[in-house]
Amino acid sequence: MGKRFPGNPKSSKALCETQGLSKFPMWYTGGVIRSKKRMAITKEAFIAELNHDLAYEFGAAVQYVQHAATVTGAEYDAISKELIIHSNEEMMHAVSLSNMICDLGGVPGVDVEERQTSSISKEMLEQDLAGEELAISRYKERIAQAEALGEYGVRRLLEDILMMEEEHRRDLANTLGK
Repeated sequence: MGKRFPGNPKSSKALCETQGLSKFPMWYTGGVIRSKKRMAITKEAFIAELNHDLAYEFGAAVQYVQHAATVTGAEYDAISKELIIHSNEEMMHAVSLSNMICDLGGVPGVDVEERQTSSISKEMLEQDLAGEELAISRYKERIAQAEALGEYGVRRLLEDILMMEEEHRRDLANTLGK
């Protein structure tokens, strides 16, 4: 929520300038000035998001195992072995997230995010790639939230996970020729 200022954007801009702001660092929407900086997340909400990420990691590990076992075709031999490595790395992410959740005073969940399956090898890898892109997006958001909470150690651990997810994305994109 931003501060509500009567009038038009020009008067709001003038008000910002009178408060010592040389540039107009906000945008105006329907009479409400909102800062471009995201609102801080609560610690409880952050833990809940980490638990959602944990469920996602569990699901990713299961999906990778299933896809590694069922992918067929000579062009996918190398990636089949890589999917098992990805699965193990997703479980390492789950362990790391569980420790973060505990360190923040929460309890790690045991839910598994529902995942997609296919009988077509290319579709399996496209599902895996889409999952990695979603994970990358979520971890970028989580890193910003950790920063906002002043949880710099957690931020650093999340950055490590993000780097692995980006590596997974590269592996999959290369195999798919993207």
